[in-house]
Amino acid sequence: MSGSKRETVHWFPPADGVWPPTRRAAHLVVGRVWGPAFGLRVDGGENLPEGAGALLVVNHLSDVDPPFLAAAYLPRDLLFVGDARHFRRRGFAALLFAVGGFPLSVDKIDTRAIRYARDRLEAGRSVVIFPEGRPTFGHRMLPFHYGMGYLALSRRTLVVPTAIWGTQGIFEGRRLRGRGPVTVRFGPPFRAPADGSRKARARAATERAQDEVAGLVRELAAEDRR
Repeated sequence: MSGSKRETVHWFPPADGVWPPTRRAAHLVVGRVWGPAFGLRVDGGENLPEGAGALLVVNHLSDVDPPFLAAAYLPRDLLFVGDARHFRRRGFAALLFAVGGFPLSVDKIDTRAIRYARDRLEAGRSVVIFPEGRPTFGHRMLPFHYGMGYLALSRRTLVVPTAIWGTQGIFEGRRLRGRGPVTVRFGPPFRAPADGSRKARARAATERAQDEVAGLVRELAAEDRR
């Protein structure tokens, strides 16, 4: 990565993952304003694990996906793996860190981000990752990056296949184009395979997650058409 100021990816996450003064405000905004304003519907809440680290593996429709996922997961906190491009302006990076975001560089093996996410998962926290790497704005998913599978190998971690639908039509550029509804659907959790090499186990976990997320997305797209 170039050493220019513009390309610097800032890194200063709070010790707890979420800056405490922003936690309550963020919960109020996403729970009482953001979600209701766009008709948020949550399915499969019974699939969310208690007392274990949860890796929510989600299709990526739009840059506005994270607040809907945060609203769907209330009252618990979520930490978000974000594309490093969002963390290049210090002020915006500070806001993202305060509400639980942290950067991942997709053009290299980002050991710092992977280690940070793994440590939080092993501490029983919940982490969201968008393994496609960028928004698709539709039901045709991109192949998942295999780095997701290595996070699934963390101790005590359950993978929760998750689908979001409806955010692809809300914004066009910076303009509000629609008002939802938006649906977040949590599928049954699973663990990465216990046998085989780390590479093989990570690949198997990634491929299973992609298959299950794709199935949830197909369900939501079909329901939308009806």
